[in-house]
Amino acid sequence: MRETMNFKRPMLYALRGVSRECPENTLAAIRTAICQGYDGVILDVQVTADGIPVLGRKPDVTGLTGNQVSRIAVGEAFSRRFRNETIPTLAQALALTEAAGMQVCLIMDQVGPEQEEVVFSVGESCAFCYRDARRVVEAARTVSAAGLAYWGEFHEDTYSLLCGLGNRLTVWTDSPETVWHGEWKRGITGVDSYAWLETVCARYTPDFVCSDGIVKPEIRRGFQADTHVHSEYSHDSVCPVAEIGEAAKEKGMDLICITDHCDIVPNHDETSLLELEKQTITGIRSAAEACRGPQILAGIELGGGFLGPEIADRVVMAEAYDAVIGSVHGIVFHGRKKSTSKCDFSELTADETLEYLNGYLDSSLYIAEKLDVDILAHLTYIFRYTNGKYGLGLDWRIREQKIQQILRAIIDRGIALEINTSSVGSAYDEWLPCRQIVDLYLDMGGYLFTLGSDAHASKRIGHCFDEVTAYLRSRGIRYAIYFKNRIAHQYSICEACDDCLVQSSTVAEGLL
Repeated sequence: MRETMNFKRPMLYALRGVSRECPENTLAAIRTAICQGYDGVILDVQVTADGIPVLGRKPDVTGLTGNQVSRIAVGEAFSRRFRNETIPTLAQALALTEAAGMQVCLIMDQVGPEQEEVVFSVGESCAFCYRDARRVVEAARTVSAAGLAYWGEFHEDTYSLLCGLGNRLTVWTDSPETVWHGEWKRGITGVDSYAWLETVCARYTPDFVCSDGIVKPEIRRGFQADTHVHSEYSHDSVCPVAEIGEAAKEKGMDLICITDHCDIVPNHDETSLLELEKQTITGIRSAAEACRGPQILAGIELGGGFLGPEIADRVVMAEAYDAVIGSVHGIVFHGRKKSTSKCDFSELTADETLEYLNGYLDSSLYIAEKLDVDILAHLTYIFRYTNGKYGLGLDWRIREQKIQQILRAIIDRGIALEINTSSVGSAYDEWLPCRQIVDLYLDMGGYLFTLGSDAHASKRIGHCFDEVTAYLRSRGIRYAIYFKNRIAHQYSICEACDDCLVQSSTVAEGLL
């Protein structure tokens, strides 16, 4: 048992919502914080020209009316999948947090003294945070019952101004050794690793810690999920949904996401494609209702979306998927679509093979940068054939820079990296992507992983997941994720003997 267990568990706040994975200060970021089990959120607030408190720090909307602000799209710059996110009102945000029993702290940097009254009125259940100590004291006189917070620099007069507020005040800081008074509540910002979390908890026993998403509450321990499974609705599987459910139950799985193929080709018949998707999702959900055992979700594996981005977009919008996986199964090569699995690489020259590899990685980069997906699947799928079937021995490092571009894009856009185990035990006996690329992703700051067997037969569900989770734990990863209603939910991959400092006290479990 770790030494840190001698210290209390702090409450965990999400900064501007889960802002590493969603556009900050949006309803999506708040919903994600609720589903992931955070105790509270810290949000920025502004007041429009007609007196409506809204969220956000950029752009400055104080010269616009509430009606104008409501039409400003702020999500697509983060990722295509958030294209419908607009600037929410404070009232809209609080409707979510109050229903979830979540605490809210409002950063008042962009609210002038003449605008405070309306924020105090709408946000009466919130705490109010200032970077100016004088304004904290003034607010204490105006809102006698509200919680207050200070998040600013400390000078000689700061202590004397704030010390009289006692435990009504929370002081947020990333330098706890220099600023805390004995009676103040303690909040630590910038907690972006579990190592730092354990250090600050051991040294400073904070009441609150704040993360932008990488540090999450420890929930669903012992949970197992396979987020990439194929059923009879895929062109390359005959496995009934009922059989999938029964096999998953026998294997001790808690959740399965069936992500049947939807491969887009140039000049695709869009009407037929959309009708097929409707039948697929309806069929999966209808069959899943009759299954007893693990929860069965319905997603989609969107292959070839880069070949028809507009069609891909309409496919994704047409159904209420739980998860959208982006993948590459083939590319346009020498003027025509050439499937990777059917490409005879023994007939290609070395230069042509590299040309195909470049096209494959360029297509993956397009998915990562442009398409509306939640998960990037089997990044090194091509090596199953070049190296496994044809024994070419290509080394991913010859295109390391391109792979880094792909990883950077999914990190920046909050897209999960799938560890796909479908090749384990085959001629190409590797995860997709391989461990070295997983390490590269971690070293670049990535942390969102889904586990997918890519099973087309029920016996392959959850294949070699214990090996994957053991490796992730060895690299300091505490959880994997799955998507439901396209919101990321985490589950603990800690072992039974581990103990965790941050546990959920919200209603996340009820939102499954």
